[in-house]
Amino acid sequence: MREAHLETQKVGLANPLRDYPTLLNALTQIHEHRVDHAQSFTKRFRDQQKDFESCEAVFAEVIVYEGCLRQVWEGHLAGLDLQTDSHDLRLTRPDGTHAFLEVLCVMPAPAPNATGLVSYQTHTQEAKSSIRQKLFQKIERGQLSEPRENWAVIELNDSAMTSFAVLSSLSNGYVVGPDFEGYDWSKSFFDDQRARYIRGVMYFFVGHYGGRRVVLNPSWRRV
Repeated sequence: MREAHLETQKVGLANPLRDYPTLLNALTQIHEHRVDHAQSFTKRFRDQQKDFESCEAVFAEVIVYEGCLRQVWEGHLAGLDLQTDSHDLRLTRPDGTHAFLEVLCVMPAPAPNATGLVSYQTHTQEAKSSIRQKLFQKIERGQLSEPRENWAVIELNDSAMTSFAVLSSLSNGYVVGPDFEGYDWSKSFFDDQRARYIRGVMYFFVGHYGGRRVVLNPSWRRV
């Protein structure tokens, strides 16, 4: 991963929100907050160094952690804990309530067809690579399924991706008709019983956690 990011920087295409110096700075700040948390991230990078996509997924968690750490410094959060079995981060608010974050890094890489064209399926509802199905895969692995305040946090780690990918997949798609144009929420991801413990979905673009957007689950109730 290091070599790939440095090569991007060399040719002038580095994203200052998601490049190698940014990663090192984030790990330094995490180390100042919790040495064990920084060591945990570093170990995972080392163990997965030959798997670029896995390293990018850990990078996404580091980005979210650093963003939450700023809220701790500013007093908006009272605590920040790292966990990797049933969730990635546990946030503690000043009133003692908790939020549990599960981070996903979406990097679609569809194979080109015979003419060289690629077909992205992240915006659909049923394709295995869709946002919706990736969330269900998390739930099937025991994440986002405990009766508590769970949040899915998605990094769209591809400059070609837009909000459409998330909103179309979470809803029943974008509809254009004589009487209506927009996202059809009549049969959304949140209507599925498996999503009942998910408070909402946050998503952000290529390292820009500060510009994250939120889609709330209208059916969620505090347990």
